[in-house]
Amino acid sequence: MLADLPIMSAHPDAATPRDRYSGCDTDDGFAYAEQRYQSELDRETIMSFYRATAAADRWHADGKNPAPVPSAGLVVSGAVGCFHKEIDGTTVYFGVFFPSDLNVPGEIQEPNDLYGIELTGSHDGGAWC
Repeated sequence: MLADLPIMSAHPDAATPRDRYSGCDTDDGFAYAEQRYQSELDRETIMSFYRATAAADRWHADGKNPAPVPSAGLVVSGAVGCFHKEIDGTTVYFGVFFPSDLNVPGEIQEPNDLYGIELTGSHDGGAWC
């Protein structure tokens, strides 16, 4: 169901769809859908597109959506933008992320021109951005 929501196919014209995933995280008990895109657009242009698209589709922004990567400590989310709305009685979260934010020197490096969107939802409230 999450993979079929219209927001999963929304993207700037200058973004090329890449991998799409969906399923259920059995450890944490939530459903998810993810779509990755490749684009030479800058981060703010991408975020402006999704802020406007999310608002038009009645998603609610969760805070100011600051950059998520702390200088030290545990990273619990890679989402740069997080939104939510109720769908069929369940809170669903919509996040925008840039995989290269989580690059670790000496490890596999995600390209800077890749970004993704993700939906998560759980009936017991276990989903998040």
